[in-house]
Amino acid sequence: MDGRRYNVMTTNIAESINSVLRFARMLPLVHLIREIINLLVKWFTERPELALNCTTTLCPNFGEKKLRNRLEDAGRMNVVKVNNAQFNVLDGDMQCLVDLTNNSCSCRKFQLEQLPCKHVVVVCRFLKVNVYSKASRYYTQKT
Repeated sequence: MDGRRYNVMTTNIAESINSVLRFARMLPLVHLIREIINLLVKWFTERPELALNCTTTLCPNFGEKKLRNRLEDAGRMNVVKVNNAQFNVLDGDMQCLVDLTNNSCSCRKFQLEQLPCKHVVVVCRFLKVNVYSKASRYYTQKT
């Protein structure tokens, strides 16, 4: 992963926590740390409960929602088989190479998120492969 993408991810995480703790940032350090601990405890107790009530294959807020949007986008693309593992996906003016052996796409979204990008989705449809099998186990209810 290149440095630029890593910094963006780090910045987004920091911004998320900052926005949640906006009111606490003005507190003395000891109180701020206590608020951070309380926030993390809350998150770690709520998440297992949410997972147990999950009825979708992937976590609903991130994985399932994104994948459903990508399933909709996949209808407008064409697939050209290069060999048994590689496929060219024609997406308007853009062309992406999907390699199922390496679980990669030249758009790099698949590698970055570990969730099938729209190009991988259209290849899975073309091959009649379950697209959920290409998602990282980290998006599943069990994990």
